[in-house]
Amino acid sequence: MFDELSEWLNTKINHREGRLFMFDELSEWLDTVLEAEISDDDDVTAFGFNLCDDGDCCWSMELVGASDISVGDTWRLDDMPDFDTRENLFRWKKEAEWEEILADVINALKEYLQNGKYADTLKSRVGVGVEYNFHWLE
Repeated sequence: MFDELSEWLNTKINHREGRLFMFDELSEWLDTVLEAEISDDDDVTAFGFNLCDDGDCCWSMELVGASDISVGDTWRLDDMPDFDTRENLFRWKKEAEWEEILADVINALKEYLQNGKYADTLKSRVGVGVEYNFHWLE
């Protein structure tokens, strides 16, 4: 019984310390921006999450929505999004390589797409993508 409780507790601790990448905070941010920024009448065809390495173990992410997407071997949103959260980025700090951060973000977004308050808003469009952009700080 103790081993089962210990395993359950370790799972909960790992979940809160980054296994699902601050899911509660991400959900709160998404709920806020999707409620305020997107309506069913918008021309947004697809959503993209742009993930950035801000240096010193600091990360940020924006959500963009565009009415035009390019489809080929990969798809990308056009350069002029119809909406974005650049004035309201999601920011956090975690010591990790970009591959781990990207995996954390993808897992958290998959969870949001299953259980998030505005998951249907995201799923009602053609697609949802995640992109990692490394920005050199000068």
